Amino acid sequence: GVFGFWKNYIDLRHVRQQNQDLQDTVDRLRLEQAALIEDARQGQRLQAMLDFQQKYLYKTIPAQIIGTSGSNQSRLFTIDKGKQEGLARDMAVITGDGIVGKVREVFPHSAQVLAINDQSSGAGVILETTRIRGILRGNEEGQPQIVGILADQRIKPGENVLTAGGDQIFPRGLPVGVVEKVENDPDRDGFIN
Repeated sequence: GVFGFWKNYIDLRHVRQQNQDLQDTVDRLRLEQAALIEDARQGQRLQAMLDFQQKYLYKTIPAQIIGTSGSNQSRLFTIDKGKQEGLARDMAVITGDGIVGKVREVFPHSAQVLAINDQSSGAGVILETTRIRGILRGNEEGQPQIVGILADQRIKPGENVLTAGGDQIFPRGLPVGVVEKVENDPDRDGFIN
C-alpha cells in the first residue's frame, strides 16, 4: 500500500509539471495567435489600400496616422508623409470609404491634417439623388453636417452624400456619408441642416 501511495504521489507531481508545461504552451500559443491575427488585419488593410490606389484615377500617396492633437475640440492629426513625399498644403486626405480631411501644415516627413468634422473645416457636397448642393462642416460635437440648404421635402434620411468638386480640394464624386436626419436651421428660417 505504501509503495502504491508513493507511486501515485510521484505520478501526481509529474501531472502537475505537465499541467504547468501545457499552460505555458497555451499562453505562448495565444500570444502567437494574437500576433497572427494582427498580421492578417494589416495584410487586409494593405490589400484594401492597394485596391483603392488601382481604382482611383488621381495620384495617391499612402500614409498612416502617427499622432493626434489630444484635444476633443481640435480635430487635428498627424500623418507619416510630408514635403519629401510630395505633399502640399490643402491636399485632400481620403480613404476607400470616403473623405477624411485636408492637409493643413506640411513638414519634411510629416503633415498635419484637419479632419472634415472640425468646425473650421469644410467641403462642397452634393446629395446623390436630389442633386442638391451644400457645404459640409463639423458642429460643436464633432459631427459632420451639411449647412446652408434651402428647405426641400425631397431630402430624406438614407440619401448618399458625395463631394461636389467645386472646392478645388476634394475631387468630384467621392463618398462623404449618408443623410442621418434633416432638421431646421435654428439661425435661418427656410433653411435646413
